[in-house]
Amino acid sequence: DPGFRFAMPIGQHIIEYPIMKQQYVMVKGEEGQHSGQDDSLRVNSVEGQQFNADASVEYMIRDKDSVAGLYQRYGMDFDDIVEKYYRSKFHTEIANAFASLTLVDAISGTGRHKVELAAKEALAKDFADDHIEILLVMVRAVYVPEAISNSIEAKTKAENELVQSRTTAHP
Repeated sequence: DPGFRFAMPIGQHIIEYPIMKQQYVMVKGEEGQHSGQDDSLRVNSVEGQQFNADASVEYMIRDKDSVAGLYQRYGMDFDDIVEKYYRSKFHTEIANAFASLTLVDAISGTGRHKVELAAKEALAKDFADDHIEILLVMVRAVYVPEAISNSIEAKTKAENELVQSRTTAHP
């Protein structure tokens, strides 16, 4: 706002905002922002099956002129903004994209690609006001619960045995 303000140069400090490409990683393993703990996303399929997925989001501040607006809006370091505000948006939009797929589709390459595209589009809308460009959303891995994995494995084994028995019965 217009007017005069008293500012002491001693009490001020510089806050840096990175304008280069950043990556936020949410995984089960040792990499990512929360390494050493399970930071994978808990998501649901359209049938309500719960499973975990590793994902990452690449983003960058669209233009350096918008940095002042980010500080005015949030009043904190960029890393704190990412942890307190952006992380939950990343998680929500990726989870929403998984929620539109069946479990079988979610573990397929085509399903993962659909999730990546849908999440990228939704995040682009979410971050437009902050002038953040979403460059890439990547689903790194999908972890199906052990009971479901065993069931899929048993079904596949039974189908293979059936095909093999038909092949040997009718040469």
